[in-house]
Amino acid sequence: MQNKKQRKTYSPEFKTKVVETMLQEHWSQKQTARNFGIPDHKTVKRWKEIYLTEGAQGFRIDHAAIARAKVPTKPKEVIVDKNTLEELEYLRAEVAYLKKLNALVAEKERHEKNHG
Repeated sequence: MQNKKQRKTYSPEFKTKVVETMLQEHWSQKQTARNFGIPDHKTVKRWKEIYLTEGAQGFRIDHAAIARAKVPTKPKEVIVDKNTLEELEYLRAEVAYLKKLNALVAEKERHEKNHG
């Protein structure tokens, strides 16, 4: 059985302290992550964005759950009857024919323009 990497969770108070310290000390996101032992500076970036748009109370919202809810689900497989498949094949053939016809007409027009 494969071990999944355990994600560390941080309290809203800790996130607030991190962002407020970063802003007060004028630290970069990388410096802040290093100083607070946060593995990825992008985490600090997300926290800063939340703090600046929603304030400290934004850390009490489960943003990950909201993001997961917005992920579209995979469309279900559609069962198509024989008549629909036949019509699809016919329409595809018709489109291919019209493309070829259009190319021939365009070629004829070019030929007439150059030799007419």
